[in-house]
Amino acid sequence: MMVCLFQHHPYHSKGLILMGDIYINHDRDLSAAESCFLKIISVEPDHIQARHNLCVVYVEQGDLQRAENCLVEVSRLAPDEDYIRQHLRIVRRRLQVGHNNLITENTFSNLMLKT
Repeated sequence: MMVCLFQHHPYHSKGLILMGDIYINHDRDLSAAESCFLKIISVEPDHIQARHNLCVVYVEQGDLQRAENCLVEVSRLAPDEDYIRQHLRIVRRRLQVGHNNLITENTFSNLMLKT
């Protein structure tokens, strides 16, 4: 079904958001998820959900500094979105304590991902 959707609408943002979510949470294919979100951003630079979810990919990759930079940028684009500021605080706390490991009980993406 998704293959057919992307054949006709290769930049369908809702479909790409869903595929990115599947890649992160089910397949653990962070590179493929990143590609989905970057594809959306390439045609919709201010797509908050795609930008936020890209930040989640960086967290899951263990790149907290990049995730922080990403979340700062998204919070500038969407200053009224509380969940973005909350996730930025979480990443900053993890950076302060030097905790660069992935959360094991509930993955960070499950805590943060917006679909």
